Amino acid sequence: MTRRKTLSIIIAFAVCAAIVLAPTPDGLTREGQNALAIFALCFVLWAQAGLLMRINSCSWAGVQTIQPRSKAR
Repeated sequence: MTRRKTLSIIIAFAVCAAIVLAPTPDGLTREGQNALAIFALCFVLWAQAGLLMRINSCSWAGVQTIQPRSKAR
């Protein structure tokens, strides 16, 4: 793996962690914030070509399926 790809993967996970650890804004649920973090992770990986597109799309689908669902209120 090239140094650029390694750096882009580290940046992507750092962005994801920053969004998850940030306080949840008013009007946004915790699940929505987690979805935003997953989207940011995949977007950075896509924009920096850190992973192949097919792997990136599978990671988005895979993480979305394991993310806990909110209970109906």
